[in-house]
Amino acid sequence: MKNPATICALILAAFHLYTAYFGLFDSIIQRSVHLGLVMFIGFLTYPLARRLQVNGVLAVGGLACAFYLVVIYEQLIARMGMATPLDFWVGILCILLVLLLGWKSLGWPLPLFCLIFLIYGLYGPYFPSFLAHTPKNQLITGTLVNAFLFLSVFKLGPWATIPIASLPSLFALSRGLLPPAMVILIPFIIMANFVLVLSFWLFSKKISLKIAILFSSFLKFLFLSLVVSFLFSKLIPPQVISMMKWPQLATALSGGVLALSLEKSLQSLQNNSSRKS
Repeated sequence: MKNPATICALILAAFHLYTAYFGLFDSIIQRSVHLGLVMFIGFLTYPLARRLQVNGVLAVGGLACAFYLVVIYEQLIARMGMATPLDFWVGILCILLVLLLGWKSLGWPLPLFCLIFLIYGLYGPYFPSFLAHTPKNQLITGTLVNAFLFLSVFKLGPWATIPIASLPSLFALSRGLLPPAMVILIPFIIMANFVLVLSFWLFSKKISLKIAILFSSFLKFLFLSLVVSFLFSKLIPPQVISMMKWPQLATALSGGVLALSLEKSLQSLQNNSSRKS
């Protein structure tokens, strides 16, 4: 099964070289072609089953789901993004295949975190009051998000965590869960998560994990605090400005403590299971 994956990889490289030189397609088409070819390569490179037919079906299924958007592109534009039942189920299948491929290629943490963020982004307003999307619950939601980011660095490293760092704000935006005044801050919130992830990874190589959590949390707080103080002080309400300052430090630190506790618990469980085996 390596030959089809190699051929597909060459096609993917040629596609990106072509679009880099002659110009990109529309973002929906560009990303769909990329995703479909990557899923085809991925399921053949990281087989799910011993039977070649199963891996081939998954590879073709991932390719078909992604290229479905290319086929219906003009209809989708004419419908102004309104999804049909077929669009919905193809999208669900594509998400499941991406999560499955992530599990096979990178392990369980990345798809698990993505699934949790998906569920929270879609159904956060229906959660119990202490977990719902409201400014009053910033301490709870912020702690959980930061904990997942720290855990992802533990398990996956910084580069695989960077895509995860953009998910909470983007899903909250897509579901209309953010106050209008916060929309303008989304790129900076995502950048602040990048600062947290990369600085924690760098500091953890040289100093203890506790001090690394402290320094990286402070850098995230400092970044957001400076952004709202100097760039948006006259553009957004004082309540939003206050949310981007000291609460960010508190949620980052509490998330780091939670992540460190969970990581130690997971390591102890793994050590106990290895001893028993």
